[in-house]
Amino acid sequence: MAVDTPSDGYELMRTQGDWAMLTALLGGTKAMRKAGQEYLPKETDEQDPNYQTRLNRSFLYNAYKDTITKCVARPFSKPMTIELPEFLEPLIENFDGEGQHLQDFAMEFFNLLVSWGLSHAFADYPKVADPRNENKKTVAEKGLLPFNRMIAPKRMIGWKVGDKKANEKQLTEIRYIEMKTREGDDWMQETVELIWVVTATGYTVWEFKENTANKKKEEWVEIESGEIENAIDGIPLITAYAKKEDMMVAFPPLGELGWANVEHWQSLSDQKNILRYSRFGILMASGFSAEEIKAGLTVAPTQVVFSENPDAQLGYAEHTGKAVESGDKDIKSIEDRMEVLGLQPMLQKYWNVKATGQAINETKSVSQIEMWIASTIRAMKQLLILDAKWMGKDITEDDIKLDINKDFVFGQGSSSDIAALHKAREMGDIDQRTYLMELKRFGVLSDDVDVDETMRFANTEEPNVPGFTGTTEIVPVEEGGEPPLSPEAEAFLESEGGEEL
Repeated sequence: MAVDTPSDGYELMRTQGDWAMLTALLGGTKAMRKAGQEYLPKETDEQDPNYQTRLNRSFLYNAYKDTITKCVARPFSKPMTIELPEFLEPLIENFDGEGQHLQDFAMEFFNLLVSWGLSHAFADYPKVADPRNENKKTVAEKGLLPFNRMIAPKRMIGWKVGDKKANEKQLTEIRYIEMKTREGDDWMQETVELIWVVTATGYTVWEFKENTANKKKEEWVEIESGEIENAIDGIPLITAYAKKEDMMVAFPPLGELGWANVEHWQSLSDQKNILRYSRFGILMASGFSAEEIKAGLTVAPTQVVFSENPDAQLGYAEHTGKAVESGDKDIKSIEDRMEVLGLQPMLQKYWNVKATGQAINETKSVSQIEMWIASTIRAMKQLLILDAKWMGKDITEDDIKLDINKDFVFGQGSSSDIAALHKAREMGDIDQRTYLMELKRFGVLSDDVDVDETMRFANTEEPNVPGFTGTTEIVPVEEGGEPPLSPEAEAFLESEGGEEL
């Protein structure tokens, strides 16, 4: 087999993890259109030109990508807490050897974790330094720093696992793809694909190029090899999981949201297509002779249409709009479902969480995103421990202080509770103040939010009361008082037999 042959675990993630579908969603409207019939099937007997027109009129409402963006942005909306041993402090500003800050590296790592269910990083050291021999200087002694490589799950194509000791597995080999840009003549650049094969003691690098014996044949050729310092026990790869299935195998945690987004893509495409026809009346004619039809019927504001048949009729048949209304309801239903699915990672639930350094499990109320954050923090600490080893130092996680913001996590309200609350407000069953107070109780709004102050400044919102058609008037509110109702709202409540709460 060639060096680029994927492992079985990789193929499992690629197929069962719906990588193609999620990649298309992350690529937006253009990528979904390019996928064509894969996610927007052609109707029976639909001609290619008609299908292509329908496809080109389809636009993606990208709830999946938007949810991932929010999941990643919220924890990193505030600076990370970072306290490292003094000799590791230079890595804060240059964690990857290319000037990337530790927080930016952690955010990218977290993004991969949320998107694909796992994320990899590799603790490496500069080639010009050689800490592999006692007679040579270490990385630190040469004034150099180790660095950390980010490896996306789609580029970690293969691995081998062996038993380190009883009931414990250890990686014995990994294979991952690196895209490298080479400079050519006259400012030309060439991007080549390299495959790294890394073991605990050495590495090789492979490139797909012409066979030296047969110029017409291309194959993977080893272009570099080297030894790795044995001070680190095993391969210095750190992997974090969001939805683990097995060692080095995980599935995207938001996969169901992705499929709901595909369903929305299809339904919205149908809706766009039906609107294309329902917006125009269909001209219908009856009672005209074959000769009259052959002579042509000119329909225009300044034209008169004649027929020898007194019962001839000419008119427009227009769409009743029922199908359009049904389509709107279907789209809204899917959007509500996507909103609930996208909210679930940030809702606190009861999980069996293994306490650090203990052999027992504790049932704790935490959200999925809090567990993902904890995995990211642990991964960054483990990378720093490996970085310290390259520098000839031994530290533990207790020597490193890292923390990522979790203030945004929602409270104990379930996703169905919040969805029901949102629906009640939308239908006008509860007033705005009750809605905001309940959101605050569920933890969707921070405890610092002043509901009355929020209502006071929300002066552009129309009152959400069925049957009420008045306008919003901005009325000053005395400190400590309640926002008064407008005269129109009071009149409406009196007519309905209601009263102000």
